[in-house]
Amino acid sequence: MMETVWDSSSINWRNMSLADELYKQPNNPKYFDCKIKYLLDDLDKVERLALVSAINKVKEGSAGDKKSGMYPWTAIWLRGVLANNGHIIGKLALRKHLEGKCSCGIK
Repeated sequence: MMETVWDSSSINWRNMSLADELYKQPNNPKYFDCKIKYLLDDLDKVERLALVSAINKVKEGSAGDKKSGMYPWTAIWLRGVLANNGHIIGKLALRKHLEGKCSCGIK
């Protein structure tokens, strides 16, 4: 365990100097599973298939159709349905999943 040192130039304490910390090799990054993947893993088969279908419908629509209201399956709609059923998913988490930029690898 590292010794905690007092930084006399401020009221904050640190375990090492800024330079030491910047030169130190970082630990392996921690990847957290996508919240959509957590949800999919917890759902029963029928609900999982329904959620995958809804996600695919949201992915299929064009941005223009969604903004104009011509395409009803939007990320806002999906977040609302999930929230109404007790599954709170943030905008960023859903967007990352829909764009395939999350950590779960489900595209």
